[in-house]
Amino acid sequence: MAVFERSHAAGNLFPDAWADWFDKARDRILEVIEAAGTGKPLDELLPKSLLAYFDQFGRSLRDDERVEFPQGDVKAPVVYDNRVRKTLVLKSAAVYRTEESVRGAMSELNLESRTFMLRLINGDRLVGQFSDELREAALGALSAYGESLVMVKGAVVRDQSDSLKRIEQVTRIEPLEPLDVPARLEALALLRDGWFDGAGVSLPGEGLKWLSKAWLDHWPEDLPLPYAYPTPGGAVQLEWSMATSTVSAEIDTLSRQADVLSSQTSDGEILDEMTADLSASDAWLKVADIVRRNLNAQ
Repeated sequence: MAVFERSHAAGNLFPDAWADWFDKARDRILEVIEAAGTGKPLDELLPKSLLAYFDQFGRSLRDDERVEFPQGDVKAPVVYDNRVRKTLVLKSAAVYRTEESVRGAMSELNLESRTFMLRLINGDRLVGQFSDELREAALGALSAYGESLVMVKGAVVRDQSDSLKRIEQVTRIEPLEPLDVPARLEALALLRDGWFDGAGVSLPGEGLKWLSKAWLDHWPEDLPLPYAYPTPGGAVQLEWSMATSTVSAEIDTLSRQADVLSSQTSDGEILDEMTADLSASDAWLKVADIVRRNLNAQ
């Protein structure tokens, strides 16, 4: 919890003559945020030209994060989240920005204008701009085109329909591992009904987004990455193949349940078996422990 306190100059018996205006400004901003969250009109509360400043506040908020402003014990806190932020910014602009990581292949590079073209996993193309500090990283990403994907982190510009428009203020460009799980899940999201010889159902987009975030939040970096496959029933199967054993986890991304199994490669003997609720962080640790035990046994 961040605490902000306004101090008055030492030696003054009376507060600053303008102090009340700071309080009024704070109250007005909270009134604007609350109005946006409840669908009330904003036109009389703040000029549209000032609403654009909300584009700079909360860019890095995730979908499950929010900022709360207490209003004492009687009134409920004012909530500022991505939905409210988007509402405020789009009142005065056609686009808004979020801090995101985007995966794709760098297909073009212009050193003079310091721009690049990123070919996304779904085939769309996105223009970005890099700084001098990222020149070598951009060149390395271009040289790997067709061989590996990269992750680009920066301020992603989206329109009112949430479509990606461009990337600004890029802070990071780095190559991805061939088995990068979030990139593979993006590719699986493109599957449509009938993808498996006329059978096979499409995988739920929201479920894949959850799995991608959960993977980044919980999977230990010291363990190997799995192969990620779709199942005809719409689940995701993660598989770690080792010299003498195999670990697999079939994940229903809607219920967030995983059936985990490890077995001997030679005769199929089952070594470990469990069902895990991956909505709990400790369940990910249990899956990781199974993979680690099999890895150490090689």
